[in-house]
Amino acid sequence: MAINALQLFAEARNTYGFTGALSNVQNALAAVDRTALEQAERARYRIEIWDEVSPLAGQPPEYWRQRGDWPEGGKVYLIYVDGNLRIVQPHDPEQAGHVPMDETTAIARAEAYVASLVEQAVDQQVKEHVLINLLTQ
Repeated sequence: MAINALQLFAEARNTYGFTGALSNVQNALAAVDRTALEQAERARYRIEIWDEVSPLAGQPPEYWRQRGDWPEGGKVYLIYVDGNLRIVQPHDPEQAGHVPMDETTAIARAEAYVASLVEQAVDQQVKEHVLINLLTQ
């Protein structure tokens, strides 16, 4: 999601007392290399399909299968952030109930979820960068 310059201008003015013009916000936004931020943020994530035999977070596979939301026959995706396991997803998060996923669906769902996390993080980084830029001029 692109950051709305007008909303950021209003926040800078109303919250932080910024006295510059909207064009200052637009120029500061244009100066941010969003692509580089996105690449750096995305590099923090790793997606895997679990082999269902290896322990996860020190727990045996049986521990995970007994958690109550584990459909038979599906693939499980794992999302690591900075090398740490953060998400174990055994069913399709876009379907009601505990619908199993094939590998293609699991990878697609994981990629979409990571993309949304990256976008949120980068939006926050851009906003902070622009506000710091504006308020230290």
